[in-house]
Amino acid sequence: MQRNAAGFPPLHAVFQPIVRLHGDAVLGYEALIRGPAGSPLAQPDALFRHAREIGAAFALECEAARVALSAWSALALPGQLFLNFSAQTLRTLLCGAGEGMMDLLTVAGEPVAPERIVIELTEQTATGDMESFARAMETLTERGLRYALDDFGTGHANLDLLVALSPQFVKIDKSLVRGIDACPRRKEILRAVLRMMRAIGGVAIAEGIEDAAALAAVRKLGIVAAQGYYLGGPDATGGARPLSAGQTDISCCTWRAMTCDGSRGAAGTAGTASSSARVLSSTSSR
Repeated sequence: MQRNAAGFPPLHAVFQPIVRLHGDAVLGYEALIRGPAGSPLAQPDALFRHAREIGAAFALECEAARVALSAWSALALPGQLFLNFSAQTLRTLLCGAGEGMMDLLTVAGEPVAPERIVIELTEQTATGDMESFARAMETLTERGLRYALDDFGTGHANLDLLVALSPQFVKIDKSLVRGIDACPRRKEILRAVLRMMRAIGGVAIAEGIEDAAALAAVRKLGIVAAQGYYLGGPDATGGARPLSAGQTDISCCTWRAMTCDGSRGAAGTAGTASSSARVLSSTSSR
């Protein structure tokens, strides 16, 4: 199998939309990395397991970010780009004044506008000493970047991180969202999370939206944005662009018709989306 400059097989990025439940259609996209289709390293779990076995997890995370940034820029996708990093890799990239992170966040040698990037803290490694990790994460804010806690409510992503880091985004784990329409306890937990997020000025994103009932339930609770296969799966093109500038309260049926079946929708819708993408790309930093 051919290897790229970082010593890994060729990688490519797919992008899953994060949809605003009220207001503009797209908050942003989470970048997810993939290996060669049909190979043993096609899926991220296998890729990262292999990288850990050969002591190259840091290199893989950095290469994944480069690949995602390049593809995202080429597609001129709107909104924020959510990039995944482990705590261990973030500690390294944020050493000193965060020069390593800023060097990474470039496309063709040009820096990406920091306000368009959200650094997503994953569950791959523990944070270690919380005080020193919180200081490292402050560097992101100083550099104009925002950050999110992934899989909140499981593993390492719990209340201590929320208190110590005060993230701008919290992605609520699918285990708390699945079946929420029929589970009063899950609803109460999400209400508590929303109260905490309001207290720190952050935004909650519900992960794992897989049916209309879950979408309706989190929307009624006041969740700002959501992500899941019901709203759009990972796609190499990022799925559909937003319908039009200023469109509000997108219906889930319209969104699904544009994204979940892998098509661009009807010709009129695709034309509107393309026009919107051109406007966004002309005003967005590349």
